[in-house]
Amino acid sequence: MLAISPDGRKGYTANVGPGTVSVLDLTGRKTLTVIPVAGQIQRISLSPDGHWAFTSDTEKPRLAVIDTATNKVDRWITLPGTGYGTAPTPDGKWLLVAIPSTNEVAAVDVPTMRVVRTLKVPPSPQEVLVRPDGRAAYVSCSSSHQIATIQIDDWSVKLIEAGRGGGWSRMGEVIFGHAATFPKSATARFRQPWFAVTGRGQTDWAAEELNGLPSSVVM
Repeated sequence: MLAISPDGRKGYTANVGPGTVSVLDLTGRKTLTVIPVAGQIQRISLSPDGHWAFTSDTEKPRLAVIDTATNKVDRWITLPGTGYGTAPTPDGKWLLVAIPSTNEVAAVDVPTMRVVRTLKVPPSPQEVLVRPDGRAAYVSCSSSHQIATIQIDDWSVKLIEAGRGGGWSRMGEVIFGHAATFPKSATARFRQPWFAVTGRGQTDWAAEELNGLPSSVVM
């Protein structure tokens, strides 16, 4: 629930219960302001240029769009249901929004700030991450123990089985990383851009190739 500006100087946190967004000065290590948004919100992401911050109102089917220049809610985007995680594509054209209430992912056309497409995914979509090359997005669907892979060019959806198990960690969270954050036990082959799919409470790393991207799946 933290997004960092492209220049690394500011952080934005989605404060769930208060329904606010805190703007942080990461260099000065202080809070700059707190933005009132809604009764309760979830998750936050920034447009690639850092101009907009997006967070989901979990009590109403709408997405808050915050202007980071004014630190105010600039507008609301109507969603097909209450939203959760969001992620933009690297070119700034699309914002993908997980809609757990309808088991969909909404594609927002950022230039017009409107939902122009919805995609059916397995139950309880939660988190969304877009690959660094912008070709695909990964959506964790916790109730089904699956990851929905969305190809951005044609909006097709394929599924990855994420596994089951006991424990406290969230099933099906998708994490992108690089060599610095990859487990030290990993072989040099996989010390490249990667993503991880977490199984509930399990920690074994199994490597697999997906669409040519070295990746790791925690099952």
